[in-house]
This record gives sequence, C-alpha cells and structure tokens, in this order.
Amino acid sequence: MIKVTNLSKRFVTDRGEVKAVVGVTFDVPKGAFFTLLGPSGCGKSTTLRCLAGLEKPEQGEIIIGDTVMYSSEKGISVPPDRRDAGMVFQSYAIWPHMKVFDNVAFPLQVKSKGLNSAQIREKVKKTLELVRMEGYEDRPATQLSGGQQQRVAMARALLQEPRVLLMDEPLSNLDAKLREQMRVEVRDLVHRLGLTTVYVTHDQLEAFAMSTKIAVMFEGRIVQIGTPWEIYTQPANKFVAVADFVGLANFFEGKVVGGVGASGRGTIETTMGTLECTVPEGMSTGGKVLISARPEVVQVSREKPSGGGAIMLGEVERAIFLGEYFDVRIRIGAETVRARLGPYFEVKDGDKLYVQIAGSSCSVMRSESVASAKQ
Repeated sequence: MIKVTNLSKRFVTDRGEVKAVVGVTFDVPKGAFFTLLGPSGCGKSTTLRCLAGLEKPEQGEIIIGDTVMYSSEKGISVPPDRRDAGMVFQSYAIWPHMKVFDNVAFPLQVKSKGLNSAQIREKVKKTLELVRMEGYEDRPATQLSGGQQQRVAMARALLQEPRVLLMDEPLSNLDAKLREQMRVEVRDLVHRLGLTTVYVTHDQLEAFAMSTKIAVMFEGRIVQIGTPWEIYTQPANKFVAVADFVGLANFFEGKVVGGVGASGRGTIETTMGTLECTVPEGMSTGGKVLISARPEVVQVSREKPSGGGAIMLGEVERAIFLGEYFDVRIRIGAETVRARLGPYFEVKDGDKLYVQIAGSSCSVMRSESVASAKQ
C-alpha cells in the first residue's frame, strides 16, 4: 500500500547542513498500523511529512497504492491535497474561533467535491459518530478537553475517507490516563475502518500497544524493523536494546567457546558464567558477542537455584518499590544486574540474592553491532 525507497531529506541551518532523513526504506501493507519510533530529532516526523507532501525530499521515491507521489529520478512531486492522505498533527490544529462542526467540515467546505450543505452536514455527523463526538457539532472549540480536541482532529482527517492515515505524536499532549485510553480507541478505530496508518511516536508503550510493525529510527536512519515482540526480544543492536523508549536491558560481553551447530545454538562464556544461546547467523567459535537480557527475565532467589543458565551470588545495591514491582540493582563482582521483582518479594539494600539468567531468554548480537546504529 505504501512503499518508501531510499528517502533522504536535509535542512540547511545557520550551523550547517542537517541530514534529517538518510536512505530510509520501508513498506506498509494495506490495513497495517506502521509506527516510526525513536527519540527527538531522529527524523521520524520529517519522514512522515515527506509522505504527506509537506516536505520535499532530495532523493528517493514514495508510492501510495499504485500512484507515485514523489520520485527524484522521475521528477514527480504530487501536492499534499492530491495524495489522498489524512493527517493528524501533534498540536491537533483545531481552530479556536470555530465550532466543532466547522473544524471538521473545513476540508469539504474548501474543496466541496460537488456536495451541498445538507450532504456535508450528514457526512460530518457520521464521522463524529465514528470518534464518539456526536452531539458536539455546535460546541465551541475552546470548550473542548484535550481528548475531545484529539477526536475532532481525527474526525477531520477521516472525513474525506483517505487511503492512508498519517499521525504525528497525536497523544503526546494528553495526560497519562487519557493517553492510555485514547491509544486503545485510535487502534480500534483504524482497525475497524481497515485504514493503512503510519504513526509517529517516541513512546514505547504506544508503539507496542498499537502497531503491527515498528521501525526504530536513529539519526535519520532506520536501524530495525519488526513486530513489537521482535523489537523488544530480538534487538538488532545495542541502541535498540538499551534506548529508553524500547525498555531497559542488561548487557554482558561474551565469547563463543563452542557448540555452534545446525540449530544455531552455541556455548558462550561471559562475565556472568556460561550460557547456551542462539548465536547470530555465521558466528563461529572464538567470535565475540554482546548478550542482552531484559530485567524481567532475570530470576532472583534467596536460595541457590537448580537448573541451567548462569547462576551468581550478588548483593542488592538499590531496591526501589514502584507499586507493581521492585526495580532492583544487584552487584555481582564488577557487573551490575537490573531485575524486576514482584511487589511481594520483600527486598532491601544489602540483601544477598542469587541471580539466574537462562540463555533462552537472552538476545545475542555481534560485538561490532554495538556501533552499527551509527553506521
């Protein structure tokens, strides 16, 4: 449905040239919810604006459906109003001097498409029903809550029944509870309508809860594309694994000491002990690796556990109670391991605890991939 190939965009500022988007390539199937996830300044919003036609790239190609919307090679650049894409901005772009009806109806009033006033009113009414804002047609925009403004912005984007929906951090201005409610509503709405959606956010929970596929961006490049499960459990490099917006991770350096066979599993010697893990394709004995283990897979006990994996005795450096769990840092020799313990596992600073990490719960990457996110 959407095909982006080798997209590049730069800006010239007082401080010189900024490469905002560098060789970005991805495909979005029809009906998919595709999210661009990354920190501020990584190029995700610029990529979205290029899709919408609000920014003109220097290089690449954008295809929506069967139509080439932009091609540097063919000299094609379709204007934004002809791309058949609905756009929802971070600021909502709601006009304060207009009522809800006029805000939603504005695209049709400007470009009527042969509709009379009664047809426009009926279309607006049905669209407001989709976003649960029926009956608010005559409400002044200044009397709307943040969540209601977000729904009005959604209704305006959906009014013309676009082929694709583009959303640029639409929930970032809402409080935490409302943001959680709205991400469920948005996900369910676009799924019900079968809308192909490209969504921009820096929030891991939003991306994981809403997306069918996620592209993690860093310094203008896509460093990994995968399902939410793949992004979290199988990070392609240290940047993806350790970045705050993709959760926390423990890292251990290791060396493959043997056992790599057809199954792809090998024996890895680490500072935390010996682990049996699936190693990167093509890795042989003697190769150096970096092992990632999320805090929730780290098993902690007061008595020495049985079974496989790396088992070490450590001392609690810090235990912070966060309601749903304890966030615990455990010192083991020169290493610090972070774990999440249930709220009923009473733990305090200075406790001696056994730490067990199973190789099957770890992700293994080549040591050189640590720097690959910047390459």
